[in-house]
Amino acid sequence: MKTYLIIYQLMLPESSYPQLFAFLRSGQLWARPLPNAWMIKYNFDAGILRNNLMQYVYKGDRIFVTAIPNGEWGTFNIESAVTDWMKINLS
Repeated sequence: MKTYLIIYQLMLPESSYPQLFAFLRSGQLWARPLPNAWMIKYNFDAGILRNNLMQYVYKGDRIFVTAIPNGEWGTFNIESAVTDWMKINLS
């Protein structure tokens, strides 16, 4: 299972995307370090993940998906729940 970083720019308020956020939270292994960024563990490649996310956004929205290849990371002012998740899932 790979860890992916997902960054998005949504054109509408978050409340317009309940299915997107349900999908992102559907796995047990996820963290949200910033309002427009998620890290999730996913069994398939980045293209499949992107395609799954595209089902839940509108035409003008933007999505960026990339695998996080190693456990090297640094943060500043990120919630401890997120950095704890990173310590477990990015090493």
